[in-house]
Amino acid sequence: MTDQNTFMETLQSVKEIIKVAEAPMSEQEIMEYFKDMELNEEHKKLVLEYLLTAEETEDIKADTEKEGAPFADTGEKETKVSYAEDAKEGAASKALRFYQADLAGLPRTSKEEEAHLYTRLLQGEEEVISILSTLWLSDVVKAAEKYMEPKLHMEDLIQEGNMALLLKLQELCGVGGERNVRELLMTGVEAGIADYAARSRGEWELENTVLGKVSLVHEAGKMLAAENGREPTMKELSDYTKIPMDELIELEDFIKKASEKKGVSL
Repeated sequence: MTDQNTFMETLQSVKEIIKVAEAPMSEQEIMEYFKDMELNEEHKKLVLEYLLTAEETEDIKADTEKEGAPFADTGEKETKVSYAEDAKEGAASKALRFYQADLAGLPRTSKEEEAHLYTRLLQGEEEVISILSTLWLSDVVKAAEKYMEPKLHMEDLIQEGNMALLLKLQELCGVGGERNVRELLMTGVEAGIADYAARSRGEWELENTVLGKVSLVHEAGKMLAAENGREPTMKELSDYTKIPMDELIELEDFIKKASEKKGVSL
């Protein structure tokens, strides 16, 4: 298969494209992004399962956020959970039903049978990759639970863990020798989940920084317009907010793209 970094970058890019696409993408359209990569039929199947599951869970989140309404004021003193938190928990529980159903139906294997599958993997039998990825579902869920935090969705962590598992299984397939495959797989799964969690935190921090600057520029624009009786120039905004001109231009571009994505005209 192609370089793992290139593969993962393409996978994440396609995942984002699916999120913002106006219409659902077909399997053929999705696989077009991977046409230059050496993926066998089993790899293609797993990639499609990963991306289409990601699309389904996004739909579940969106549908859940539309359901219900905030609590009505009854005049009684009570602890109220925000609607956003309710929606998030509802989406997570719905999506997790799929995983729970899979876990309930998992075949049971002995330590000896599992060890034999690992030996076959090391010997290069690609067909055991699919078997092991199924047997490892419960381990991936347990690993995901370690990294769960309020702003993350459990199903996203599981998806990232499953993809990291797939990559590690492919990496180990055919390497030969004697290795602690279980330990190597768990290390790979946890590293994939941890990397996703870290990237998510970085995106939140960046978004908060950008939104803070956007708010500052917005308030500065209103104040300068009130003082001067006209809309301020970029130079005036830059001087007032102490934000360099090139950064102001980037912020303006960010606002336009965000508005276009949401279908809002400026």
